[in-house]
Amino acid sequence: MSLPTDATMMNPSDNLREQLERIGLRAVAAQLNDMLANATRQRWSPRQLLEQLVQVEVAERAHRSLERRLRTAEIRRFKPMADFDWTWPKRIERDVIERALTLDFLAEARNLVLVGANGLARP
Repeated sequence: MSLPTDATMMNPSDNLREQLERIGLRAVAAQLNDMLANATRQRWSPRQLLEQLVQVEVAERAHRSLERRLRTAEIRRFKPMADFDWTWPKRIERDVIERALTLDFLAEARNLVLVGANGLARP
């Protein structure tokens, strides 16, 4: 581990944001000044400040993870059911599908299984 240089010892807060980013705490670095101001204004203990900083970082990492997974999955845009073409496929029980979309089966702790041909797509 290297020792701090004279420059960092003289004014350690100047490069704190840069150091936080370097160790991967990007969300904390971005919100550091606001968080410190809130901590001062609300008289947070050091533990409360750390808890808030960790909470911000965890939330941001979860958000970035979700965004990355969605990009990787290449999920396209979905059409609302109001725009669904009920004339295709030829056989579909519209009332059953619409009832399933209400998600009533969740409250009843029941499952919903949709069965279709592999690779079912509009010709």
